Amino acid sequence: TLPGSYTPVTIDRSNILCEVFKEAEESDCLILRLYEVSNTRTDAVLQLHFDVQDAWLCDMNENPIEACAVENGRIRCSFRGFEILTLKVKPSDR
Repeated sequence: TLPGSYTPVTIDRSNILCEVFKEAEESDCLILRLYEVSNTRTDAVLQLHFDVQDAWLCDMNENPIEACAVENGRIRCSFRGFEILTLKVKPSDR
């Protein structure tokens, strides 16, 4: 039986939205596209509700820019006002 709902990621700041959660175009990773909505510089913590092997900050074409530290499924991100960030995440089971 499937659960009634499932949230793969939660964010500790209300002004950061996850607008995209999808499979990557050219790998077995997942893509998260996050957006700061209130024109406010913000530090946020993403809590991923699945096991993660690796994570990277990417450009909009899903090309890795730099590795992100993942601690107990948490990734810390800093946003400028209205900034869009793309994360590529490799789940442990892939």
